[in-house]
Amino acid sequence: MKRSILAGMVLLIAHGSFAADALIAKDDKSRIEIIRRGKVWEKPEWVTETASGYEFSSKLDVLKGSPVKGNSLLLEKDDVYCQLTDKDLEKGNGKTPKFKCRLMQMNAKTGKPELVLDEKGKTDDIKIKYTVPGTVKYNPEVFAEVVGTRLLWALGFGADRMFGVKRVHCYGCTSDPFNNLVIDPETLVNPMVFTAAAIEKKAKGTEIVAMNAAEGWEFSEAMANYPADASEGHYQFKYRDSLRLLMSVLQHTDNKAENQRMLCLDKPAPATAELCSSVQLIVQDIGTSLGVGLTGLKINKFDYPKWSQKPVWKDAASCKPNYGTSLDSSVARAVSEYGRDHLAKLLAGFIKGDAGRKRVEDLFRAANVEMRNDESGNVQLWADAFIAKAKQVIAPAGEANSAFKCKM
Repeated sequence: MKRSILAGMVLLIAHGSFAADALIAKDDKSRIEIIRRGKVWEKPEWVTETASGYEFSSKLDVLKGSPVKGNSLLLEKDDVYCQLTDKDLEKGNGKTPKFKCRLMQMNAKTGKPELVLDEKGKTDDIKIKYTVPGTVKYNPEVFAEVVGTRLLWALGFGADRMFGVKRVHCYGCTSDPFNNLVIDPETLVNPMVFTAAAIEKKAKGTEIVAMNAAEGWEFSEAMANYPADASEGHYQFKYRDSLRLLMSVLQHTDNKAENQRMLCLDKPAPATAELCSSVQLIVQDIGTSLGVGLTGLKINKFDYPKWSQKPVWKDAASCKPNYGTSLDSSVARAVSEYGRDHLAKLLAGFIKGDAGRKRVEDLFRAANVEMRNDESGNVQLWADAFIAKAKQVIAPAGEANSAFKCKM
């Protein structure tokens, strides 16, 4: 991964997606050291560790998600309003339809929407994934993003906050703002309405990027580089291996490096990336999941029939996950007992009893999957499939052989 500083700076400028306050790792060696001390999991306040596993309390509200305040409270409503401006007319990365716009709220006196400002007096920019109005099938990533990020957060892994929204009213939008980079004068008066959308709010923290801004971290790097301290290294290996298995359970296939982000949680942020004392490694852009990877030349996403029928294990005896397609082949390698046991205990606590069943159902309700008119719109079917997969993680060789363990 050697690259010159000049070439790296050109890539930084060209990529254009990193935050203005991002910390830049000076070289590959520095970047690897940052990955080495990064953390992927922290026990949430609603989880209690017991002698037998993890217990989940009522403090966890999967349907509502992580607490928000200020302008973000507007994103919890069924109807969200925003305005597209000239500054928002830029082609987004990837192929998934998405656009940025400025958050609005309805004025109680005038009955008309107006731009809202953040604590610094600036417009509050939001990023929206959508389906082009009139399209027969909804964009599957809209649902997968919400389910995946909500699950990661609930289990204690870092993730962006995704809001499943029934309707987004966009002033100035065409029906396809991702591909039509213009302001529509007609919708400045009568907004374009996108149904079953997902709105993204980045996880808290200062982004750390390498000289190549498209590069975050790879699972192969995370599994090979962890703290040198024996005790801390053991825990980070275990937690990273459990995250790797969870990605396989979800069939998250678009795990290229730029879809895994490094965050500095120090407050205030340090002067350089190398000085950050609290690094978090998170998975982002998890929309390419809950399918079975490639079907022919098509990437399959959020497809209940296909996902539900695919076993977690390709070979349970060797604890090799059944990962159909992955850009990072290390995700499909055999899982250690340390990683499997950690994820198994988390999932066992998450699905336990009637409260657990509701938590699982709320994963899919939060994504508004009922707005679909096919099998993938059935919350109960998704919940049944999720619980079945969780049980495969808990008992790879079946419930009758519950004492089975993977290799350490």
